[in-house]
Amino acid sequence: LAQIAAQQVEYSGSLERALDDAVHAQTEAYAMPPGPKKDEALTNANLILGALNAIAEGRDKPH
Repeated sequence: LAQIAAQQVEYSGSLERALDDAVHAQTEAYAMPPGPKKDEALTNANLILGALNAIAEGRDKPH
């Protein structure tokens, strides 16, 4: 998961932008109609957001 988060940072250009993108993805997931796609989108967004927050807090570093 840390590797995926690191790739998001690289893709976005900065940790701040990656966090913004993850929050946006989470917001879009919350707006989806109920069902398995929403559940999957929320799970993915929450996992990535958590990993990015860990990087931001210095608990985990991208490899």
